[in-house]
Amino acid sequence: MDGLQETFRWAALECAAQAPVAAYAFGRQHNFGDLVVSAAQLSLKTSIIEIPHSPELKRISGSELQELIAYHRRCQAEASRQYGTVPGHRFVRDPTGTRDTNFCPKNYSTFLKAAESLAKKVDELTNEIAKEMFMEGSVAGV
Repeated sequence: MDGLQETFRWAALECAAQAPVAAYAFGRQHNFGDLVVSAAQLSLKTSIIEIPHSPELKRISGSELQELIAYHRRCQAEASRQYGTVPGHRFVRDPTGTRDTNFCPKNYSTFLKAAESLAKKVDELTNEIAKEMFMEGSVAGV
């Protein structure tokens, strides 16, 4: 049975990019910690408010879904705190003046280089947070 379980785990890892929330739920249900971490990080590409319906979500607890929501919020807060600006562009304030909502590149190539560097740093940050929250948290020892 371990061989079959391992096959399912690797297949789910391969499919995680296409349906990260479903993969997250599957990983939680079967205690595949590495799948949970990868899927949680991949799920950041979609707003947690706009996650697509997935039948797999019925198989996890509300608490486990709440942990994914908390992960999204924490990653957003940490990335904003640590990497709030990108060299090569300026922020444009929203009409209320309460937050930065858009940017205008000063030099597009400089902006692209800075954005790629920032994306790599944010990926590393979100991976660290996922490992901390999901590997050392409720799926520890997996």
